[in-house]
Amino acid sequence: MGTIITFYSFKGGTGRTFALVNTSCLLAQSKNKKILLIDWDLDAPGLDQYLKPYLKEGDKDKGGLIEFMYELKERFSENEIDWDDTDMLTLLIERILDKYLLTVNLPLDSKVHYLRAGLFNEVYSAKVQNFNWRKFFKKFPEFFTHFAYFLTRKYDYVLIDARTGHTDIGGICTMLMPEKLVLVHTMNHQSIDGVVEVAKKAIEYRRNSNDLRPLVIFPLPSRVDLDEDELHEKWKKMYVAEFKKLLIESYSLPRSIKVDNYFNNVQIRHASNYSYGEKIAVLDNADTNRYSLTRAFKSFTVQMEDIGKIWEYEPFSNLDQPLKSFMVFSEKDTEFKGLFLNQIKPLILKKVLVFDEPTVPAELWESAQIRAIAAGKYDIVIVLFTENLVSESVWKDNLVDFPKSKNKFLFTIMLSKNLKLPDFLESSYQIPKVVYTVSSSGDRVTFIAKEFENGLIKLIDQ
Repeated sequence: MGTIITFYSFKGGTGRTFALVNTSCLLAQSKNKKILLIDWDLDAPGLDQYLKPYLKEGDKDKGGLIEFMYELKERFSENEIDWDDTDMLTLLIERILDKYLLTVNLPLDSKVHYLRAGLFNEVYSAKVQNFNWRKFFKKFPEFFTHFAYFLTRKYDYVLIDARTGHTDIGGICTMLMPEKLVLVHTMNHQSIDGVVEVAKKAIEYRRNSNDLRPLVIFPLPSRVDLDEDELHEKWKKMYVAEFKKLLIESYSLPRSIKVDNYFNNVQIRHASNYSYGEKIAVLDNADTNRYSLTRAFKSFTVQMEDIGKIWEYEPFSNLDQPLKSFMVFSEKDTEFKGLFLNQIKPLILKKVLVFDEPTVPAELWESAQIRAIAAGKYDIVIVLFTENLVSESVWKDNLVDFPKSKNKFLFTIMLSKNLKLPDFLESSYQIPKVVYTVSSSGDRVTFIAKEFENGLIKLIDQ
């Protein structure tokens, strides 16, 4: 299955089409790839000017996307469509689409097709203005899902050049079609705030839709003037913070994610010689130095295609010091306690947890340990809750006084589904509990230890 990638900018003049063309050429350098470029910016189409030198003379008079949509609309209106018949829909879409596909004869190793915006004649503008995308979607809501599925079966990469601003076409290109959304922006608030808002809406839409494909965003700073060092650093700090916030909120990521490496390597500098005409930099510009456009687009393409995300994450990286830890358990559960501690040993070696004192069963607690818990000496108290521990009362009154603080963690592991937690463990803390039934087998302990680590990551990094 292929991948659909939409290039979107909130404002014009960002170099969005320039970025799409150069990215597509880098993807096409891989042998035997099938690539489709779609110009969905019907009001201000720009791909033709870049690709015109690579088209056959006879192809320049062919129609494109707008003619394709009108013909589809006519066919759909004339016939009863069975949206569950994937084979029939595939055949119908393919027969119509093939009429409008152009071959781009780039000096590269892959096959590149192009679906232009339309035939640019005296009726083009009227066609664009008269096509009601909202009405089409309401009448045939299943179409774009099927179209996306069809394209990803036929091509390795589909790159869409989307309309700017808040439009019906923009919504189709950002919400319905892609798996990857490239947010091309320049160094101003309108451009950055605009793409952030559209990305939020696209991610929210997909989260609540029946489309199970992921939607991953890739901000692309463009036309960056590297000669203005002070201004560059000021704006970079600002937009990095904006996109990091967007990622954390949209994908429920930990606050400790790192995006600096991506933004240090991915930025398309302003190159005055490419402000004139429509030249493709990666075909024209050698990868001679770290500031070359070819190297910049290569860095972006590798990040988008090979790595697949822009953030890095190292669990517990925001811990200033190890968490002072204490374990509550019954003497009869000493064997399980030992197995559990052995499984979480990597957290101890990484200095995430530290047990300053030997772990002592609740039956053998002394007053010093009781006072330490009540005073909040420990950052995390782990309770191995079993039938054996229920009968011991010495620990209960003291955990009630364990400080209720966002920096103090009470982590309860239920070792039997038939037990009922004491009220203070159930309701007094906002810290989630892990509830599992376990045997003494090592595999089961491994599973619980891993769940404990995952829970700890959420507690610390969120």
